[in-house]
Amino acid sequence: MLTIQHLHNWRAELPSEIQQQISHRLSFKKFRKDEFIYNSGETSNCGFQVVSGKVKICNYNKEGRELIVAILHAGDCFGDIGLITRYNRPNYAVACTDVEVNVLSHKDYLHLSQHFPEMSIALNRFLCTRIQYTFASLNEALLLPLYERLGAAIVRLALSRGAKELEAVSLPDISQEMLGQMVGATRQSVGRELKKMQQENLIQIEYGKIFINDIDNMIKLFDLNLSHQAIVPLYSTMVDTA
Repeated sequence: MLTIQHLHNWRAELPSEIQQQISHRLSFKKFRKDEFIYNSGETSNCGFQVVSGKVKICNYNKEGRELIVAILHAGDCFGDIGLITRYNRPNYAVACTDVEVNVLSHKDYLHLSQHFPEMSIALNRFLCTRIQYTFASLNEALLLPLYERLGAAIVRLALSRGAKELEAVSLPDISQEMLGQMVGATRQSVGRELKKMQQENLIQIEYGKIFINDIDNMIKLFDLNLSHQAIVPLYSTMVDTA
């Protein structure tokens, strides 16, 4: 799997002068846990960046079943369609914790990008990478059985935000229900597949927390089930917490 720092942050590599100009035009908003930042179908007229807390990008069917598209952290950008097309929002953004975000308006983006064309280049590169990330996720959802989808999701979480604990790698706090929402399965189905992984000595589950016994082996098992190389946002370097 290909880990990319700042995968969800198109502003990170911009020169400091441009970042400073952007900062002068930002507004800030705070949301409580479980509050909707925006809803599917709303007109988009701005882009957001997480300042603190966690945000999930998700969708629901008519029965209320949830599919989690991404979990975003401090520095990550979302809702960027509002900076360019102003089409209606295709999904929901929900605060997973108490959250603060900054907001860049469509009008201010256009004004700044006319003076700093590097912004458009950075945003286009970011959106192309996100398309590749989305297609990889779609291919997994359509072509892989649940066991392999779940294994790939666990590896992505470990590489992205895992922590070394003795000989194992622990996943960030995540419930079986949330894992199911990430891979399009019920909590019960996820539980059965996790039990198989335990029986195969791939993982351990202690007090609801998932530990990967051998991360290199897990990568070999689940990384190349499809012909493409999966893309993973890098937030940590698996710091040893032992």
